[in-house]
Amino acid sequence: MRGLASNSMELVVRSISGINSPLVIRVQDAQPGERVRIHVSAVDAEKQPWSNEQVFHADEHGVVDVATSFPESALWSPPHHCGLLWTMRPDSIGTNDGEAGAFELNGLASVHIHVKARSEEEGWGALVQRTIAREVEECAAPKGCSGFSPNHRAPGVLLLVDTPPATASASAAALAHHGFTVFYCPEIPADRLPELAAEIHEHEHVDSELPLALVAQGRSCADAIHLASTHPDLIGPVVAHSPSDVHCDRPGFSAFMKSAVTGHPAKLWDFYQHAHAKATPLDLSGMTGPLLLTAGTDDAVWDSVVMSTNLEKAAREHNIEVFRVEYPAAGHASGYPFCFSGLPATTVIKDHGHRIAVGGDADANGRAAHNSREQVISFLSSAFDISD
Repeated sequence: MRGLASNSMELVVRSISGINSPLVIRVQDAQPGERVRIHVSAVDAEKQPWSNEQVFHADEHGVVDVATSFPESALWSPPHHCGLLWTMRPDSIGTNDGEAGAFELNGLASVHIHVKARSEEEGWGALVQRTIAREVEECAAPKGCSGFSPNHRAPGVLLLVDTPPATASASAAALAHHGFTVFYCPEIPADRLPELAAEIHEHEHVDSELPLALVAQGRSCADAIHLASTHPDLIGPVVAHSPSDVHCDRPGFSAFMKSAVTGHPAKLWDFYQHAHAKATPLDLSGMTGPLLLTAGTDDAVWDSVVMSTNLEKAAREHNIEVFRVEYPAAGHASGYPFCFSGLPATTVIKDHGHRIAVGGDADANGRAAHNSREQVISFLSSAFDISD
């Protein structure tokens, strides 16, 4: 912990901490009830500045603690140590604009957050470093993939996404921190997945005596479930965030025409509702499990609550150990490690040049990412019988 004082007041921060760990910002020795402004800013991997400023009131002890103090704006409720981060927005977009993009990361590069606090008469500043993963190193990976390992042979995890998340390869690095060798492989054709998975399974940093785990989000969940069903000797645990229960085609240009005209993010709910009626259901019959399904109740892309419920029912019919979690008021993109609880939460994602509304709000999506992280780590650790 580090404190910076000006006259009687003091700003206390934790100078170095993990990207998803509690954000420690505390102002001490203010006057009870005094209004204190706290400003945070950072620059992402694409050189885009982000910031947020909120007003808090000191408690009866003269303390403002972002973990327990409530902001005047009520942008998040109840108080949470990462609320200031969830509600950060690009400097060129208004604080309440729900059309902001996502905070970009890459690999093991740390995020530096500038913290400023001021009252009517005093001001302080501090720099906070948020690390992606300590004691993890990048390792050799198949073409088109990135790999991260905890410096020893460990259970292997393959991340599948057809829309590269803003967290990019940092997703693999962060998950590797918890004792897994993780490979991030965006946009891999489905017919190449069995060969890729077999290659990763024999990697020098992967424990080949254990099956591979798959973590997928959105459309890629269908590929993950198909791979696990057709190669049960290779694939074991599967995490499916915001899954569909059918094989879905990628929307064509017509689905984005209105967005192109208005400039607003595309809304794909109607497209997928229509496509779902004609699509082929997923076959889980060959899976060995276990299976973790997650869904936000405000998913704006498709009805992942209903579809994850259908998948849960199918899994139980095939005696697959299955767990299903709903995230209240959260959108389509809140699953760990594709979303981090210690970053700005977004309601919009980018997909091959298109901006897509995913639902939820900064508060609900941030809380969902926080819960998802705990659940994914617990699920994988239990499946592989390792302690976090």
